[in-house]
Amino acid sequence: SAPEESLAAIYSGAVSSANRRRLGTFFTPSAEVEQMLTGCQRVGLKPQTVVDVGAGVGIFTAAARRKWSAADVLAVDVNPVTLGLLGLLAASQGALASHGEPGIRLVLGDFVQLALREFSSLPGPRLILGNPPYTRMQLLPPEERTRLIEAASPLCGTRASLSTIITAISLQSLAPEDGMALLLPAQWLESDYARPLRQQIWSQTLRPVALHMFRSDLFSDAQVDAVSLLVGPKQPAIASFTTSNEADETSISHDRTRPMPDTWRS
Repeated sequence: SAPEESLAAIYSGAVSSANRRRLGTFFTPSAEVEQMLTGCQRVGLKPQTVVDVGAGVGIFTAAARRKWSAADVLAVDVNPVTLGLLGLLAASQGALASHGEPGIRLVLGDFVQLALREFSSLPGPRLILGNPPYTRMQLLPPEERTRLIEAASPLCGTRASLSTIITAISLQSLAPEDGMALLLPAQWLESDYARPLRQQIWSQTLRPVALHMFRSDLFSDAQVDAVSLLVGPKQPAIASFTTSNEADETSISHDRTRPMPDTWRS
């Protein structure tokens, strides 16, 4: 297995599954990460900066570094333990950015703050990537919940999950040449609180969009219906909107000149 998967196993062994579920910490297998990055290349993304929204021990970060060696990869996380493990591994591999050369940069902090304050100043094209924390909003302080909901307005309702809010803020942050590829719990595909977000994605007809539903046992210690959302850079003409799933390798194309379907899950 990849070194990052070994770190994930160490962390999973040290922190109980109950605590990891409460924090929304689930580690994505390498094969699915590679599938998502290949999708980014397919829609023409050539990032100079990659931002891993919830780096953890660095599975997405390391894969992005291998895929785009000339890009800076910002590994963002609020957890100093996982970020420290990632830093030790990156340093041992000589992958940390230094002396003006591109590489992995560790950012201990909140992706939302970075998106609102710094993202537009990062060298482009930019790619927002990763597996946002699946933390329940009820676990956050009330003032933090208010701040996040305001930042995601008007694309999310007040009942939105943290990962959906991060998706909305990411989408709002994109310049024409930027893109995003996020692995998300699937509730937003049909929830009323995410309808404005779905409408915004549907109506950005110049950006290619691909949704892929993964199997429910994707994560080793949780049953989560997970879906990847890929939004590419703007194209000169109406771009594709495709859906696919693990059970059927055939992608389905959807006509974005028609009204948006009420639910995307089916």
